Amino acid sequence: MIYSMTAFSRNEIIQNNHSIIWQLKSVNHKYLEISIHLPDHIKYLEQIISKKIKKCVFRGKIDCTLYIYCIEKDQNYILINKILINQLLKLILKIKNTIDFGIINFIDLLKWPGVIIKKNINDIQDTLILSHFESTLNKLSEFRLIEGIELKKIIEKKLFNIKFEIKKLHTNLIIYSKEYRKKLKNKINAIDIKYDPNRLEQEIAIIISKTDINEELDRISIHIKRLFNILNKERLVGLKLNFILQEVMRESNTITSKAININIIESAIEIKMLTEQIREQVQNIE
Repeated sequence: MIYSMTAFSRNEIIQNNHSIIWQLKSVNHKYLEISIHLPDHIKYLEQIISKKIKKCVFRGKIDCTLYIYCIEKDQNYILINKILINQLLKLILKIKNTIDFGIINFIDLLKWPGVIIKKNINDIQDTLILSHFESTLNKLSEFRLIEGIELKKIIEKKLFNIKFEIKKLHTNLIIYSKEYRKKLKNKINAIDIKYDPNRLEQEIAIIISKTDINEELDRISIHIKRLFNILNKERLVGLKLNFILQEVMRESNTITSKAININIIESAIEIKMLTEQIREQVQNIE
């Protein structure tokens, strides 16, 4: 199955007069990068959460945040650690006697870890927090899968369009070869000079061979077949798809440089445009 790297999941439950909110955001990234933001008193859960994410997500940038709010308006819910503040102030004044760094910002003091204490927040069990996280993570995986399925449909549609352009190129190539041969002969006949028919055929064959694109078309067809197989049989396909699409783009550029017929050039440009559009979609695939 194809998974998108772009998804968002938010889940909220109420426990012990607290609102517990998990928020997971996933965006595209070359590798797996996990950022976890937890309240200070449960920072020790980071490693467990990271392992759970790695079991179901293999690529992308994951931003994981836990919010815990008190529902009841309790004036004593937030307490100040006066002992810690006094210690910090003494340390700041001691430093200030040596280095004058200006006015003390008390807002910054409140941001110091442990200065603000949230009462009764430790009543929430770790098992509840982790099970709630797993539920949110499952939702994120579902969203990634749903979007991945839609991306697969878009990519396959564009691949069919490329196959159609390849078919047109094969047809136009046959017509072009006949017309080009006839055009050269008419030009030589118009000059009204004697020539060796066998030598003329050899020269025409050499000219046509320099503009022959059958090998490039065969290689593109092989790449397209491989892309279909990958989309239907594998999961971690993003980097692999991108590499194959680079090869398709390279073959398309060769066709454009060889072609001297307007219809062939137009089809080659269309293949390049479709390939680039697919590459843009592939950037979001795991």
